[in-house]
Order: sequence, then C-alpha cells, then structure tokens
Amino acid sequence: MKHTGYVRAAFLLFFLIGSPTFLWACACGYNAFHMGINPYFPTTPSTSISLEYAYLNQDLPWKESSRVETDIHSQEAIQTQFITASFQHYLNPNWTLEIALPFWSRQLTETEDSESVSHRLNGIADLVIKGFYTGFDPNMSSGLVTGIKLPTGPFRDFGERDTQIGSGSTDVILGAYQVGEWGNSGEWNWFVNGQGNLPILVQDQYRPGSEINTSLGISTQWDWGEFRVQPLLQVLGTYKFRDSGDQADSVNSGYRRAAVGLGLSSQTRHWQLQSNLALPFFTYVNGDQVIAPQLFSVKISYFL
Repeated sequence: MKHTGYVRAAFLLFFLIGSPTFLWACACGYNAFHMGINPYFPTTPSTSISLEYAYLNQDLPWKESSRVETDIHSQEAIQTQFITASFQHYLNPNWTLEIALPFWSRQLTETEDSESVSHRLNGIADLVIKGFYTGFDPNMSSGLVTGIKLPTGPFRDFGERDTQIGSGSTDVILGAYQVGEWGNSGEWNWFVNGQGNLPILVQDQYRPGSEINTSLGISTQWDWGEFRVQPLLQVLGTYKFRDSGDQADSVNSGYRRAAVGLGLSSQTRHWQLQSNLALPFFTYVNGDQVIAPQLFSVKISYFL
C-alpha cells in the first residue's frame, strides 16, 4: 500500500538523522545486546563466519541516576575496543551452534599521586559457546538459547577485578526468542528476546553479578534482486546484580539500564554488513561508577 511505503521511508529516515545522545551503561565489559534478526537469531538453515568491532568510551562519573561533577574514584576513564570472531553453524532442524572468541584492547586512565596515569590491557577475552534450539516451528521463528562462557581471558592483570579482560568465572547462559511478521503484507518483522548470564564457578574470591538482558524490536526491508537493506529499531533492557566476594567492589557495582538500539544492515547472497548504535535513555548505577554516552559496533558476516 502507498501509506505503508511512506511509513517505511520515514522509518529509514529516523535511522539516518534522528539520534539523540543518551548514556551507555556502566558495565566495564562489553555485553551489549546484539542487534539484528540474522545471524544473531538463526531463523534460516545456514552457516556463517563473522567479525565484529565495537568501541566503548567510559569517561562520565555517574552516581545512581545522574552525573556527578567529580569522580570520587581514582578511575578516570576506561576506553575499550572489542573485536569478536564468531562461527555459527546449522546442525539440524533442531539445533544451531555458535562459537564466539573476543579480543579486547583496554586503556585504563587513573589518578595516581595527583597525576593521570594510563595502563593498557590487551588479550583474548572469555570464550562463549551457545546452542540454539529451534525445533518448535518449521520456520525456526522461535527458539531457546543455552550456552556457557569459559574463563579464557586474563583476570589477574593491573586494575580492579571488574576492569579485567576476563571475569575468571564460568557462566551458564539461558535465553529464549520469538520472531514474527507484523501485518498482512509481510513487509515488517518483530522480535522479542531475553537472555540471562549466571556465574556458577568463580576464582580468587570474586563473583561477577548475574545479568539479565531483554529486547523488543521491529524491522523492515527493501530488496533489489539479491541485495537487501534492513533498518531495525529496538528497545533494550538490562539488569545487572552486584558483584560479590572479597575481591569485589560490591557497593559500586551493578546497574539497571534501558536503551534504544538503531541498526542498519545490507546483505547480498553471501555477505552481510551491519552497523549498530545503542543509546540508553535511563541508567541507574549502584554507588559511583563511570559510564559512556553510547556504544557503536559494526559487523561483517560471510554465509557459506
């Protein structure tokens, strides 16, 4: 319909020019919700390899739900670049396997003896293995997620435990998702997703807080032969519990966050390029923490 075309055009225009600045969450690690239906949700029988880059600059001192003028911590800023290589493979109509290996490059800037001193941390972070069960529907539109995060990253380098590249913990990952069409034309898709991370084995008297992530989103698409453009809009929610243990800063850990996620992907038969921007509009932290105004990521995937 003609009015549907206007709505879709306005939807794309919002992604190109409509991006207010909000505040990204206080987590020192990168656990941003992945944005997009495929390849993050295995809705087709395919195999893909991907490389993702994300950047996070935490330099705003934050207390509870507002910014503070001075940072009472010695920590001034945390700048992190995340590079993640992943492999997703369709095993059978019921199961899809995903393996993700991240590399982090992190710079910590702190105040020591009234002077700013920077320290650089580089290394392989924690390996994540997930299994997607998609046997509920023939079209793979719904699924359960189960997985494990292994402590492959270093967690005894410079800095506090929550700024390390690795957490030192083994986590169980549990989640579920549903994808569907909106309207009779099939031009719009919607999805809802939820996932939890629960540390079950920890080391050196430090237990990172469990984390729950949720998202609700819509997307549309334009096709020109084998070329497809797909804008996406979603609302993201996160609840992270406090860290615990003798090596944890429990008072200044844990947060609640709500964000809007903007995504745009272009895809051919074998290649897909995705760019995503997360813009929180509500952030509440326990104690005093440093946060970032946004998180940006770009991902390229090849479908075998």
